[in-house]
Amino acid sequence: MELQVNQVIEELSKIDSATEQVIMSAESEKEKYSAAIESWKKEYDDYLINNMNENIESYKLKIQSHNQRVLQQYRTETEALLSKLDSAYEENHSQWANEILKKLISE
Repeated sequence: MELQVNQVIEELSKIDSATEQVIMSAESEKEKYSAAIESWKKEYDDYLINNMNENIESYKLKIQSHNQRVLQQYRTETEALLSKLDSAYEENHSQWANEILKKLISE
């Protein structure tokens, strides 16, 4: 009977060792999966950051181009208005000076 008890204890010990091996193997697999997931997560985060930076840069270039076109349009319009003012001044400055002088004298 003592032999059977020893055999049962020995079998339980083997089962315990095997269970411990399975648990250790599962922990090892868990660590590997965790590391792989972290790696994938970092790669995805890097991809998103790079994609976002590219989109921001593209948008920035688009806005700069738009701003330059608008600024050029304003310059052209301003130069045209200044040219008209210069022409009006050249044509009418004597008349305007006389009118101003008459108003000053009459007051």
